[in-house]
Parts: sequence; C-alpha cells; structure tokens
Amino acid sequence: MNSKTSAGLGAKVLFKSDSSYSAMSTPEGKYRLAVPSLKAYNILVQDSGFVNLSDRLSVAAHDAKKLIVNFRLQPIEVGAMVSLKSILFYTGTTKLLAESYHELDGVVTFLKENAKVKIELDGYTDNRGDAKKDLILSQDRVDRIKAYLVSKGIKSRRITGKGFGSTKPIATNETEDGRKLNRRVEFVILKN
Repeated sequence: MNSKTSAGLGAKVLFKSDSSYSAMSTPEGKYRLAVPSLKAYNILVQDSGFVNLSDRLSVAAHDAKKLIVNFRLQPIEVGAMVSLKSILFYTGTTKLLAESYHELDGVVTFLKENAKVKIELDGYTDNRGDAKKDLILSQDRVDRIKAYLVSKGIKSRRITGKGFGSTKPIATNETEDGRKLNRRVEFVILKN
C-alpha cells in the first residue's frame, strides 16, 4: 500500500531464497503467494512511482500456515526519506555484512529504473564510541555505500552523503535494541 495514503497498489512482490516466488498484487493491494515455510527470504516489492521496498523475512520463525505480510511503499518525491534497515556493518568498521547486499542491490535497481532521481545517503551510529570517531565512521560508511552503488553503474553525481555520527538518535541508547535502531543508513530523495 501507499505509505502516505494507505491506498492499495498493484505492485510486484518477489520472495527469493534458493528459488524465487513472485506475484502481482491486485489494484487493491492484495496478493497471495505460496512459499516453503522452512526458509528465510529476501523480499523485493516494486511499483512504478514508488521507492522499491527491500526486506528480509524468516518464514520458519512464524508458527503459522498462513502469514499476512503488509508492505508500505514510499512515493518517489523530493524530501522522501527511506530507511535502509538491512544495511549492516561489522562493529566499528566500514565492512558490510553479507546480508546488506540484497538491500543495496534494491537501491541500485531503484536508481537504474528512475534515472532522474538524485539521493543523499545519511549515516548514523549509536553513542557508545568517541563522538568524533563516530562522526568519521558514519561518513566513511556512507562513502562505502556510495562506492558500492557507483561500482554497479550509478553515476557518482547522483549521490551525495553525510555522516551524522551519534548526533541524531531515533531511540534510546540505553538498550541494545535502541542502539541498533540508531545505527542506521537512510537516503533522502533530492530530485525526482
């Protein structure tokens, strides 16, 4: 569904593990997809005029024969912010964890399909390290993501980036769950 209006969308839904399973949702946003229940899936949801949504789901973690999964797609518009939930780094480094590449490749696909879009990558850390080092680390991580996107054919001039370190938390830094939310990468659409 449209994240702003909650209206249904006729989107393509793809679940991928060692095999791929896809469906087109109805114009009302309903879809049905049968997948093996013992797997983890990388999910990609696409509709023109919207930012591709990438996610990961372990179906085996849910003890159910039927599972309702709703996806909210962000319209492509200047100022839209997209959280990249699955882009993760080894602690204190710019080295990406393997599970990050699915979502990064989704960003590549989105940018290739929307050749006029320009984005700003924003990187954040939790507050456990030295503030100055965290600011540098967050910028280095943004630069690492930009380098990956450029290596996949996206023009460098379409991507800017800023590291904010621990200066803009979205959750408490008192718990591991809160710190995990604060260690994030987002992008903002600058031009569409």
